[in-house]
Order: sequence, then C-alpha cells, then structure tokens
Amino acid sequence: MRIKQTKMKSINEQKQILQDLEHLINKMNAEIQLLRNINYRYYLMHGDTIQNGLVSIPENISFHVSIKKDGDVQCEMIDSNKINIESNYQRIKNELRRLS
Repeated sequence: MRIKQTKMKSINEQKQILQDLEHLINKMNAEIQLLRNINYRYYLMHGDTIQNGLVSIPENISFHVSIKKDGDVQCEMIDSNKINIESNYQRIKNELRRLS
C-alpha cells in the first residue's frame, strides 16, 4: 500500500511539473510575440536610423502594447521596481530556475 502511495505521489509531482512547463512555455511564447511586435513597430517608425549593436534590457523592464480607442498603438515600458511588481521576464527566469 505504501509503495502505491509513493508511486502516485511521484506521478502527481511529474504531472505538476509538466503543467508548470506548459504554463511557462505559454508565458514565454506570449513574451516572445510581444517583443517581436515591439521590434516590428520600432522598425516601421525608425527603420532608416536603426544602428547595429547589442542592446541589454534590464530584467525589471516589461513592455505593454495596446490599441487605444482611436486606433493608435501605444507601447509602454514598465519599470517593475517602481511599481513593486515582478516583470514577466523575472517570472519566467524564476520559474526556469525552479524547474532546473
């Protein structure tokens, strides 16, 4: 009986890990899509002035893209430290650390 409970516990832990991985992958996919959209919008606005080089964005920075009532696209950069929340990027990194 005890072996059966141990096996069930192990199976449930594995199921939880798989669910966590699926959730993480969905978050990462949304974050990647958002960054692609931001890059594309930036290119459309400033394509002739883009310079090559490495850009490093701090972990506490998140982006929010929305469409305003008048149809304009608004892109905001959010400093998570200033509003005391965890950015999506920080959540993803923490979750990856936990799962590894």
